[in-house]
This record gives sequence, C-alpha cells and structure tokens, in this order.
Amino acid sequence: MQAWNARVLEDNERLRADIAAPRRIAVKPRLRPDLRFRELLQLWNKENAPRPQSYVEVERATEDLIDYLGDIPVESFTSDMLMDYRDEAKNLSATMPRADRALPFNERLARHAHSGTPRVSPPTLKKRVGSIQALLSFAHQQRWIPQNVGTGVKITGFSRVARGRRSFMPGELAQLFASDLFLRPNRLLDRRTDVSDVTLYWLFLLGLTSGARLEEVGQARVQDVKADGGILYIDIDDLMDAEADPNLPEKSVKTTGSRRIIPIHEHVLKLGFERYVSALKDAGSELLFPDLRPSTFGKLTKEASRRLNRYINAIVSTDQRLVFHSLRHRFKDEGRGADVQERVLDQLCGHVPATVGGRYGEGADLQALKRSLDRLRFDSVDWTQLRSAAEVISWPTVVAEIVGRAKTNKRKGK
Repeated sequence: MQAWNARVLEDNERLRADIAAPRRIAVKPRLRPDLRFRELLQLWNKENAPRPQSYVEVERATEDLIDYLGDIPVESFTSDMLMDYRDEAKNLSATMPRADRALPFNERLARHAHSGTPRVSPPTLKKRVGSIQALLSFAHQQRWIPQNVGTGVKITGFSRVARGRRSFMPGELAQLFASDLFLRPNRLLDRRTDVSDVTLYWLFLLGLTSGARLEEVGQARVQDVKADGGILYIDIDDLMDAEADPNLPEKSVKTTGSRRIIPIHEHVLKLGFERYVSALKDAGSELLFPDLRPSTFGKLTKEASRRLNRYINAIVSTDQRLVFHSLRHRFKDEGRGADVQERVLDQLCGHVPATVGGRYGEGADLQALKRSLDRLRFDSVDWTQLRSAAEVISWPTVVAEIVGRAKTNKRKGK
C-alpha cells in the first residue's frame, strides 16, 4: 500500500507539471503535398540567396520544366519525369536567335527540331538538370517531400574534368605576342569594336605578367593603380570609393584571399603602362578600361572574354582548353621555373595557400612581391620587339579616342 501511494503521488506530481508546462508536441507535419515548383524556386532563392546569374539559370530551367510538365506538385514528381525532361532538353539547339531564346521550352524544341544546328553540350545539359536536382535536394532537406528523386540521374558525356584548362606552351605564347596586336600598334584604333584592341592589348599583357583573373583586372578603377616606394601596383579589392561615380558597376572578388596587391611587371612598365594610366586620368576616365560595359549581371569582362578567346583561336589554336585563363596557368609555370616560392605565387594569384604553414603571417610585402615577380622573365616572348613597336604609340591620343568612343556608345545605349 505504501508503494502504491508513492506511485500515485509521483503520477499526480507529473500531471501537475504537465498542466503547468504542457509538453510541446509537433502537430503539423512537414510534408508539403501542395508545394509546386514555382513556389519551391522562390523558397530556395530566399533560403540560399544565390548570385543573380545562378538564380536566373535555375529559374530558366524551372520554367522550362513547368512548360514541359505543368506546375505539378513537387511530391508527385518522379525520377522518370526528370529523365524525360533531360532527354527532351538534349534536343535543344546550342545556338538560336535572341527572339527564339525567349520562347517557351516546347516551342523552342519544335522550332529547331530540324534545324541541323549542333545540339546543347553535356556541360550545358548538366547545368539545366542540375538546377532541378538542386531544388529537389533542398525540398528533401526541408522534409517537404518524402524522398529525393533527383539523385542518380546522369548526363552522358559529362565529366567535371573532361574540359580542363591547360597552360600556354612557350611556342604558343611567342606566337600570340608576335601577332599584329602587339607588333603593329599603329592599328590599335582601326577596328571600332565594342571592346577595343587597346583594351585587348593591356589585358593580354597584364594577364600574362600578373597572374590575375580577367574580371579582377577588367573591373579595376584608375585609382586602383597606386605607387608606394616607387613601385607601381594594382590594388585588387571589392571596395567602392564613396566619391566615385555611383553609376559605375560594383566590384567583386572571388574569395577573401583574392583581395591583394599586384605589382606591375617591369616588362609592362617598359611598354608604357604608366603613361597609359596617366592619360586616362587626364581624359577623366574612372575605369582602367573605359570601353568595358557591364553585362546583365554586372560582369564587366563578358564581351572582352569573348574577344580575347576568339583572338586566341584565330592566332594560336582552336584547342578549347587554351583560353585567356591559360595565361594564369602559364604564370604559375613561369614562377615555378624561376624558383619563386609557392606561397608567393599563391599570394600573387589570389590562391589560398596549399599548406597549413602557408596560411600563417600576412604574406610577402610589396617590395618582396616585386622582386619575385620580376624574376619571371617570360623568355619565349620577344620583349625587345614589343618595346620597339610600342615606342610609336602616343597614349594620350589613343586614350582620348577610346574614352570618346566609350562615351558615345554609352549615350547610344550600346
């Protein structure tokens, strides 16, 4: 009886505790049988805050899927449906007029079904299918759907390492810098293209001798070119000067380690880079390359990248692995050949050090960076010939023309 009474007292105490502070029991299931793809896209965007370009890619893939299947409940979507969508998207034309690209998915398929043009590449198809897989994975992580049916859907011919980038070979580098762009500077103003030959000239030279990424150099302001102790350098960062023109596109860096200073190589100085910068200041240009215009997503070098790579195709090789970024690979090769410390090369290129020890300290100072940089000679390039050709360039005249063209194109909305 005493044991029974003790048990009753315990039960009463537990009951009083539950009444005073009732236990919270989840009564609302997480599954969302009503969730559809268009709503899922917005929830994914709110949670992940992707870059604008990434969001647009996922949005396009989702809208195409909706046009193909309808905005069905995500829970009813199956792996077979995703495979069917993949197989249909495989038949899209790789190139089509701008007006056709705005058509719904099914209309684009029908219009170009018999066009005879190349179909989309495996990497492009992977990006499209991967967008839907990302949404399904997010929905499953949130437990809005009972399973992730996007896993295991493969793209034939796609490999993450299939199309890498390779370095310029010495002979290819010599061929590039022996072209008319560098040896006939009197023709720098001949072509009235959106991205001038003047801009290509400096982007190629800076890309080779600095190890910088194209957008890092392309977005630079004139005020980012600075001097300290007689050493000229480019300050690569994503900071915006409060006094700068608010209409200028914003700067960005790939990673935190990408913020750095890069000395100007002696070869580039001897070709007149400092005079070029001075002429830009006199012409009132805030941009280091005034004819670069931002793309839809604010990237300044999209058109420049296209022209640079087309020039490489025309002058050197059509090997798809050989692109402007290959100059960055060449820079690393030259640095290792000159016995420059790997951590210094990483610092110049904006790479995270590969070793734990390399992450300690602030890195090499400007003087040390300049000494190390000038040890890279790039001997396959005939620098004497380039300097001789550059002597005839009047940078104030050239810059005045380029700045004038840029202002005209801006007024016309090009």
